[in-house]
Amino acid sequence: MSEMRKCVGSAKFGIEAHEAPPGDFPSQPSQKDGLGRMCKTHWKQYVTGLARERKARKAVDAAVHGEGPMPPAGSLAAARKESQAAVAEERRKGRQAQQAILVKLRSRPATPVPKPPRKPAPITRFPRGRRQAAPQAGSQGDAG
Repeated sequence: MSEMRKCVGSAKFGIEAHEAPPGDFPSQPSQKDGLGRMCKTHWKQYVTGLARERKARKAVDAAVHGEGPMPPAGSLAAARKESQAAVAEERRKGRQAQQAILVKLRSRPATPVPKPPRKPAPITRFPRGRRQAAPQAGSQGDAG
């Protein structure tokens, strides 16, 4: 009999781990042996479960934010509804706390922001001031 390989399964979606022949596993080039961790059948079940869960989570988020109807009570979304509602409640409390802080900040009188002190004039090599007229070239004053 050929070598058997273990399909890891998924407790989250009720997929039990089992042994299966290597031909039942999809190719996965990034793995050392080039095969996936789950058999093809269970991999499809796992991915389908993830897609359903994502879809249900989006429906609950949309319903919480008032963008659509609540999903049916018997669906996977109903099982996740409590956790999503708890997250929404925490977000609401956080927003309320932020609003309270903003109200406090707005109710205080505005304090003027002091202007930074002016920088002193830069030190230059030559003193600034009025230029004095230089004597004309060749004139020595009282040369005669």
